[in-house]
This record gives sequence, structure tokens and C-alpha cells, in this order.
Amino acid sequence: MWEWDLNEGEIWVTPNRRVQLGLPASGQITFEDLMSRWHPDDRENVRQALKQAIENGKGYRAEFRIVLADAGVRWISARGRVQRDERGEPMQLLGVSVDITARKEAEAIAQQQRDELEQLRTIVSCRVPLQPQLAVFGLP
Repeated sequence: MWEWDLNEGEIWVTPNRRVQLGLPASGQITFEDLMSRWHPDDRENVRQALKQAIENGKGYRAEFRIVLADAGVRWISARGRVQRDERGEPMQLLGVSVDITARKEAEAIAQQQRDELEQLRTIVSCRVPLQPQLAVFGLP
């Protein structure tokens, strides 16, 4: 679970998430602190999803990688919703994040197996029947 105070720019995450991200056990977390933990290839997509949620008042949903303190990489699914003040201005974003690394790994294995099956299908469909060649040698 997490909370982002859009007026103050502070982010709160659970103690377990702090440990996982290599953040201090206490103290302020800024957007930049959190963003620095996202995989470089995913930062812009996550930033855009957050921006759209805040500007349009829609729900936030993103899947991205985080780089752990030990340099490991985990996949995260995050969902959130913007809370507005009495004037309709965005004031905070509340959400949850779930580790989906096992799902992403299973999807990668399934894709690899589909690719291998497709290669095998291509090989089998290109195989030339042996009967006509054997007839040349007088064999059935």
C-alpha cells in the first residue's frame, strides 16, 4: 500500500516496501526517490501513467520493474486512484502495489514454448515427403 501527498510531494510506503526498495526505515520519500528505483526502461511509461491519472482524475494502473537494493529486478503491478479536495483539485494518490514477478516469469516461459512450437510447426510443414524420392530408387 502507498500514498502520495501531491501537495507536499511526500510518498508513504509500507515498511516492507521500504526495505525492498533499499529506502531508509523512516524519513521522507520523494517522487524522485521512488522513481530512482524503477527500471530505467520503464520510468517514462510509469511517469506518464501517473501524470494522466492526476490530470484526468482517472485510475492509475501500471506494470513496471523495480531495481532492488541488491541489484535484483522484480515486476510490480500498481493501481491507484486520485483523491480530490473540495475544489476538485487533486490532493493525493492512494494505491497498492503487488509483486507479479512469478507471473511475468511464467508468461516468458509460455511465450518461449509457443515460439518453439511455432518453429517446430514450420520445420514439420516444410518437410518434403519421402515417398516420391524413394520411388526413384524403385522402393515403395
